[in-house]
Amino acid sequence: MGTALGRAWLAAGHPLTVWNRTAARAGALAAEGATVAAHAFALIGRESVAPSALAPLLADWLTAMAPAVHHTAAQLESGDYALGGVSNLGMQVAGVPTFLRTAEEQRVSPELLSPYFALMRRRLETGSAGEDLTGVVDLLRR
Repeated sequence: MGTALGRAWLAAGHPLTVWNRTAARAGALAAEGATVAAHAFALIGRESVAPSALAPLLADWLTAMAPAVHHTAAQLESGDYALGGVSNLGMQVAGVPTFLRTAEEQRVSPELLSPYFALMRRRLETGSAGEDLTGVVDLLRR
């Protein structure tokens, strides 16, 4: 929906639940009173929206994100995991507690992503805060 529209919605006194594949990006709206959903389908978990109504929107989003595999490949080949980074590892790890709290509030299990979060923290401990998430792949290749 976008931060500006979300802020306008909140300023008008409406409840707002947001989701972003980069959980930390939802933090600004959460600080202003929005609820952050742990997964796109969790956005509708307590609402009267059928999953089939969300599916086309989610499919379009996944299609839009698919080119990111080329970016990841370029980072892996160059070894520069900060190359063209948008959401650095430090920011991602900082957002994990919010993600986990929101998952609990929405009654969505984080067990699928918890191992990934552990890998993110391990990579961060190597001093890689400015890298993109691609550096996590190194932990899997060892």
